[in-house]
Amino acid sequence: MLADWDSVSYGPREQDVVPTRLRYRFGEPPSRWKRFCGEYGVDPDSMPGLPVLLQMREVRTVTPYLRSDSPRAQAEVSRRIADLASGTQARPWTALNLAVDDQG
Repeated sequence: MLADWDSVSYGPREQDVVPTRLRYRFGEPPSRWKRFCGEYGVDPDSMPGLPVLLQMREVRTVTPYLRSDSPRAQAEVSRRIADLASGTQARPWTALNLAVDDQG
């Protein structure tokens, strides 16, 4: 899937490539994103708004876990915030199934 239909909008092309760039946080190699950009016909180095949009999207990935009482979700929140604050990442982020975690 190349699009998150909850985020469909009209705007700069940076908005189109940000969701696919975020996949590196979950373990996908950056080379796949560069290949995607090439096939999509954009040069990410020429997109001045890209870094800000990427940071916004990264912060957005924390919010679903903030509302959960799950210890796993809270640990993921802490790890993501630490990664974002430090600008580093020791291991891929984990996509949790909150429906299962919140049921106990």
